[in-house]
Amino acid sequence: MKATTDPKLLCYCFGFTGDEIRDEILTTGRSTIQQRIAAEVKAGKCDCERLNPQGSCCLGNVAAFIKGLQLHNGKS
Repeated sequence: MKATTDPKLLCYCFGFTGDEIRDEILTTGRSTIQQRIAAEVKAGKCDCERLNPQGSCCLGNVAAFIKGLQLHNGKS
C-alpha cells in the first residue's frame, strides 16, 4: 500500500522530509540527503514503485526541492 499521509514526505522509502532537507541546508549550507538516497537505491534498498504515491523514484523530486530552496535563497 502506498503512503499518502504526509505531504511533506519527499522520500517514502527512507522517510526524508522537506523539513529535514531544509534544516540540513540551513545548518550546514548543503544537503547530503540526495546522495544518501542514491547510495541506498544503488544498494537495492528502495521500494519506490510500491511506497511512493507516484510509483517512481523520488530522486527527481528531492533534487527539484533542493534546487528550489537554493533558488529561493539566492544560490544557483
